[in-house]
Amino acid sequence: MFRSPGDPEKVSAAIKSSGRRYADIAREVGVSYASVAAYAVEARTPSAGVLARLAKAVGVDPRSLLSEDSRRLFGGAA
Repeated sequence: MFRSPGDPEKVSAAIKSSGRRYADIAREVGVSYASVAAYAVEARTPSAGVLARLAKAVGVDPRSLLSEDSRRLFGGAA
């Protein structure tokens, strides 16, 4: 089963601390408002491609949103 590379808590925190409106983030990332809202409450986690665009939209390094398993797999630290 495929798991998102993102850590739900880190993704949620990045969205909330950005101070941006969900609608603006959604538009920039190319996903629905509902998707951003779901990421913010840890109901869903974004795919790798969306995670990278989301990180850019909220102004963080994409590696900072990776789960510990993904960090080990991809060999990167934020």
